[in-house]
Amino acid sequence: MELPNLNDCSYFKKSVLNTNGRSEKLLIYRLKGAPSYRFVFVCPMCSKNNELAGELNTKKIKEGGKTKEYIFLNCNSCNAEFKVEKFKARKRA
Repeated sequence: MELPNLNDCSYFKKSVLNTNGRSEKLLIYRLKGAPSYRFVFVCPMCSKNNELAGELNTKKIKEGGKTKEYIFLNCNSCNAEFKVEKFKARKRA
């Protein structure tokens, strides 16, 4: 995984994907002036590299009496689905 230059990013976050006892890093970033986010991760199921671009596709799920909003990502190779709790990003000017 190659990191973008942080000076070129309007948003950057590290997270973790957990499934079946395996964890892999997830990088979420948006370059300045770009309309969409980039999601870079290694699939915990099949170990293939993934780089996705696009708007945030979110779903609200009720858990333990609270409603949480998640971003859903799919591996390009094995099509496994992963959820990441939605983050708060600044509004673009």
